[in-house]
Amino acid sequence: MDVLLNVTVGPDQGRSFVIPTGKQHLIGRGQETDTQLCDPSVSRLHCKLSNEAKAIVLKDNQSASGTFVNGQAITERILRVGDIIRVGDTELRLALVNSGDERTIPPKRPLAGIVPSTVPEKRDLSHLLGYTIHRYQVAKAMVKGKTGTIFRAHVADSGQCVALKVLWPDLTRDRTEMQRFVRTMKLLKPIQHPNLIQLLSAGIRELDNKNSDAICWYAMEWVDGEDLRSVIRRTGAAGMLDWQTAFRITVQIAQALETAFDHGFVHRNITPENILLCKDGTAKLGDLMLAKALEGTSGEQITRPGELLGDVPFMAPERARSDVLDCRSDLYSLGATVYALLTGKPPFTATNMAELLEQIQRLPPVPPKNVQLAINDQFQGIVLKLLAKHVEERFQTPSELLSDLRRLARFNGLEV
Repeated sequence: MDVLLNVTVGPDQGRSFVIPTGKQHLIGRGQETDTQLCDPSVSRLHCKLSNEAKAIVLKDNQSASGTFVNGQAITERILRVGDIIRVGDTELRLALVNSGDERTIPPKRPLAGIVPSTVPEKRDLSHLLGYTIHRYQVAKAMVKGKTGTIFRAHVADSGQCVALKVLWPDLTRDRTEMQRFVRTMKLLKPIQHPNLIQLLSAGIRELDNKNSDAICWYAMEWVDGEDLRSVIRRTGAAGMLDWQTAFRITVQIAQALETAFDHGFVHRNITPENILLCKDGTAKLGDLMLAKALEGTSGEQITRPGELLGDVPFMAPERARSDVLDCRSDLYSLGATVYALLTGKPPFTATNMAELLEQIQRLPPVPPKNVQLAINDQFQGIVLKLLAKHVEERFQTPSELLSDLRRLARFNGLEV
């Protein structure tokens, strides 16, 4: 009996794959698979489906993020028609082939430079509205992301506004992982800098509904401003900032990364969405400690080097190759973010994931002055050095970057 895998959620939504009787089918993003999914959160050889005479068997291939059937993590399982398989951020539905001439359907084409990001429907935390978590009254859901939902909340006794982030329940699946996450967040709380969003507290909240027993959360300072992606979208028809404003943001985030480097942190997901710009011009980097706190939990794959999550157009070439990341990878992502501020788009855009990853690894970026002639030559040189393909050709530390930025400021009469 031939069966069909239909991609229902994820970057490849709309594609289908036929698995004939007696055949095995490798699922993953590697070239040697039978699918080569464009989802960066899928392992290269994620899992294997065997369409045997008596049963259809799915086996996880020691993937970093796990293989799930109908929401349950599996190592090996017999499938039935209608089962939903989840790998990374992709969901596939098992169906029967209705005719002998089933073809693979081409994937839908996303907008240039925009990689689709999906959140499984079960990741719905709207039931928390009105809850009091620790001493924070949950008021409004603000942002849904890959690791959880950020709510606006208020301190019960003072009314102070805070940002409360609640992790998706499947990122910390048992009490031991939850306790490890909270313990690490509390240990990291003393690390502060004016250009880092301040961590206030973290904990575990017991729930009294039937859907979940407990959740992990952490509270951060409320930043009165907007993320840089919104800044890019609203800044004129071309979506470009003047280079002096981009320069000041670069200095501030470099200072935040200097603090991260001093404490041994790699952020791993610096994008316009993770940088907030206050009304007074202060730029603040968010989620610095999240990668460290998720180590040893089921959510570690969200930030680990082997899995390409995050906003792909802003990730370093070595991340596309699943190489080890260090502070120079963060510096590349900062460069890509600044490039988008200057030109209105990231350094590389494409109509599909494979093409985008190829460009990130191999093509030189178009100099930003080709788009905005007013950019200072020295500043363009700094941005292009941040975007060097090989780590040894970039700035080696945030302090080295800051040294060049301060030298530029002296020569051009700018304040740092």
